Amino acid sequence: MKKTLLVLLMALIMPVLVNASEKDYMGEINLLLNSDSILSTDDEENAVLTLIIDAGPSIIPDLEKIILSEGKNAPWWSRLALAAFGDADSVDILQIDYKPEEVVQMPIERAVCLAKAARGNKEDIAFLIKLMSERGHFWNDINAALNLAVIRANEAIPVLKSTIEKDPRRLYEREALEMITVPVQVDVRELNNPAKEIIAAIFKNGIPFLQNIEDEVRDSKNNGVWKREGNTWIFIRNLADEAVHTVDVSKSHTVSISPVELLERLNSVTYRVDFDVHISPDNERAFVFVDHRHSSYIYVLEKKDSFWKVRWMYVRSMV
Repeated sequence: MKKTLLVLLMALIMPVLVNASEKDYMGEINLLLNSDSILSTDDEENAVLTLIIDAGPSIIPDLEKIILSEGKNAPWWSRLALAAFGDADSVDILQIDYKPEEVVQMPIERAVCLAKAARGNKEDIAFLIKLMSERGHFWNDINAALNLAVIRANEAIPVLKSTIEKDPRRLYEREALEMITVPVQVDVRELNNPAKEIIAAIFKNGIPFLQNIEDEVRDSKNNGVWKREGNTWIFIRNLADEAVHTVDVSKSHTVSISPVELLERLNSVTYRVDFDVHISPDNERAFVFVDHRHSSYIYVLEKKDSFWKVRWMYVRSMV
């Protein structure tokens, strides 16, 4: 009797569990884009990326069908989504409509650039180097440079150096070169944020125009300051209620800061950085919007062997 009741109970519960896990992300994206609630292009992109991160690889077959059936008229978000978590075949599908000899729509080239950065084989690295050095669409050549840095493509170092020598105004290429050649360490022990390992991964990856501009950067959302000691970024939390606040700046010594001094220092730091983090329900993927005074960036990350890794990044805006 008990066994019969258990079987009946499971028969009632299982459809509910299946339906809960099979969320219609494609339908939600279409509903979102057809609503009047999104006020700006950036808001729209953030909202779509959030759904893409939540859905993960499960929507890859649907995305591939959209792009193959609609060709160049496929919606921009379908390409961005496929670039986010597509596999090796997805890169090839994204390339079908990419014709470098033609005037290319930016979303097509951007998606190919990001997908190739995520795959990162020798052919992909060669493509990114060519895109960066031949300077096609301005936004995409700097995204190519930065993603060569994301995948730490040492093959790009000579080209980056020669590009900078020819034109010192190529500032993003300069940042990419430093991201590849100068390792960054991060101390997030005082960062009271469940996403602190994701933020640490972004610092280690590199945030353009942050490393050499300021030694202290305010992070209001996390109630503290990022302090740079050499090539190490240390998060200092605002603990004004403690008698003495001790900060490890290296293995050899510490710095003790009184509450008054700490508060004064926090208030005196005008350069800021903000991290808006969205993590997928299964804690396997993340999308981060990073904003500071000079530029803003989108980062897409995935968890590999229990560690967060940047899959790709692109420049959202620049000042």
